[in-house]
Amino acid sequence: MKSFEIEQMWINKGIEQGISQGIEKGRSEERANTLREKARADRLERELRKLRRR
Repeated sequence: MKSFEIEQMWINKGIEQGISQGIEKGRSEERANTLREKARADRLERELRKLRRR
């Protein structure tokens, strides 16, 4: 392998790792958002039940 091929291989490996880390970070943020949205929906549901009882 020529030196520029080795360099390109390492660059590609770094890009792949960066992409996979970015995807995982996005998934993690999406999970956090989903949990926040669920908690908010649960709170609103409890409030609605309280209001309906009146």
